[in-house]
Amino acid sequence: MTESAAWAAYEPLGLNRYRERFGLWFDQFRAGQRFQHRPGLTLSQQDNRDECLDTLNQQMLHFDARFAAATEWGRCLMDSTLTTKVVIGMTWKTFAQKTQLIGFDEIALTGPVFGGDTLYAESEIVACEPSEGGGRLRVRTMGRNQDNAIVGTFAYDLFVPARSAAADTAEEVPSRHRSHIDVDADTFRERMGLFFDDVVAGEIYEHRPGRRFTADESGRDTLRALEHTGYFTGWQPQAAGPAAEINPLHVLAVVTGMQTKTFSRVVANLAWQHVRFPGPVHDGETVYAETTVVDARPSRSRQGQGIVHLDLRAATEDGRPVCTFERKVLIYARGQGPYDGAGY
Repeated sequence: MTESAAWAAYEPLGLNRYRERFGLWFDQFRAGQRFQHRPGLTLSQQDNRDECLDTLNQQMLHFDARFAAATEWGRCLMDSTLTTKVVIGMTWKTFAQKTQLIGFDEIALTGPVFGGDTLYAESEIVACEPSEGGGRLRVRTMGRNQDNAIVGTFAYDLFVPARSAAADTAEEVPSRHRSHIDVDADTFRERMGLFFDDVVAGEIYEHRPGRRFTADESGRDTLRALEHTGYFTGWQPQAAGPAAEINPLHVLAVVTGMQTKTFSRVVANLAWQHVRFPGPVHDGETVYAETTVVDARPSRSRQGQGIVHLDLRAATEDGRPVCTFERKVLIYARGQGPYDGAGY
């Protein structure tokens, strides 16, 4: 069995029930390992502008196109803090068990990033230093753009706990549930999502992490959808009682998004059916979701794709249901789709 065969993207909880999990424990790392993180992220000038305005950054090179045109760059240069946050953020699936970002020895921005560029991250484990309860990982992460040019290197330390006995399993992880694929003996590429061939009717997937909702984000999301109903945007007081209610359409969007880690091989979202909101989500509440695979059949009109019928149930931490729906999606079969060509 290869090294990554023991790296599971799901924790089996019982017959046909699985919970999504991410990240390796300290004892699963070794010096010399390299990880290719996926997916990438395409940045825009809007992202650049928002980063600067939100962080009080007055360097006009990042948001004043006329000024930037007079510089050697010729256009707005992406803010280095945004590049840093995005490249390090991309590593989360491999390093999700970390409990501390100890610090950076170096952040080196070695190439420009502009609006429209797509960034990817690759990490190398430089050293593993055991300590009580886990250990320090010394990591070197490189950010690359769509042309494979290095735009930044980041040397930093993480604390990662050791694997507990409860987290260990002697069972071989099925290939469809592995978190990484082997590129070579020392290089591993993150993978996520089931192909149509991997989907089994009757299986249940508990999506993790959950999502905490706030009234501020609900109001902002409501306004950006051209919805001005005061009940969700804040200018019309809600009835006395619990904390402010979250816009149900925002809840629908978030819990649908929760499905995408397991069902990320989707070609198209065909339809939602029987969408119901049995109870409100209030400001500050955390919601979790689980999906049952109702049925899966090959597409009659699209070779190499299949139609999967999903049933989602979302509830608050205390088990109170807040959203349910059925959804039909078109999913690529194994060996189909853009994955190899796109570097996934």
